[in-house]
Amino acid sequence: MRTQYRMVPIGLTVQNPYLGQSPENAAQRAHAVRDWAARQRNTVVIDVHSVYTASPDIASLYQDQRHPNATGGDVWAATIWSTFELR
Repeated sequence: MRTQYRMVPIGLTVQNPYLGQSPENAAQRAHAVRDWAARQRNTVVIDVHSVYTASPDIASLYQDQRHPNATGGDVWAATIWSTFELR
């Protein structure tokens, strides 16, 4: 895709963490995505992971250990929206 559309920005999401894994493992995965994205051209990082982990009650954002509930979905959407508003 990058070859055909060189000037079109790519949005890369650092997903909300899976609560069934250790916070350290989740942080390492998120760091790897951010690190890779930093080396790419025309890539916008949508860092949902950081917003979720900054929550004082992260579990309240999930319907299970992986999928956001309605509140978590609102946080997810607001994060995407604010990322593109900043550009």
